[in-house]
Amino acid sequence: AFAQLTGLNLSYNKVCAIGFRELAEAAEHNLAQLKILRLDSCDIYESHIEPDDTDFHNFFNAIQAIKRGAFAQLTSLNIDSCDIDLTVVRMLVDAIEEGALTKLTKLHVSSTGVDNSSQIW
Repeated sequence: AFAQLTGLNLSYNKVCAIGFRELAEAAEHNLAQLKILRLDSCDIYESHIEPDDTDFHNFFNAIQAIKRGAFAQLTSLNIDSCDIDLTVVRMLVDAIEEGALTKLTKLHVSSTGVDNSSQIW
């Protein structure tokens, strides 16, 4: 149904860690043409499941899907103001350095609410 979708704006929605993982996994098969993804102001690190590591595992699985080719056509990713954990930002940057998201020209992660991550790559 969404095979030809080129832009997706989920800004200001509650896209939690599991939602991000499910989106990335769906993108492997159903969002092949997606070029622009906006997740700004989504509070995506908010599952509130303590003390287990569910959020981390969901983000890890999302990054693995990205490494396998999810969002391969993406040229712009905006995760500004998401209160995203710096570890997840680092995993995403590592995936990019390892060859994922090769068409990405804009990655906006400023104002994430996490120390040392308020910058634009």
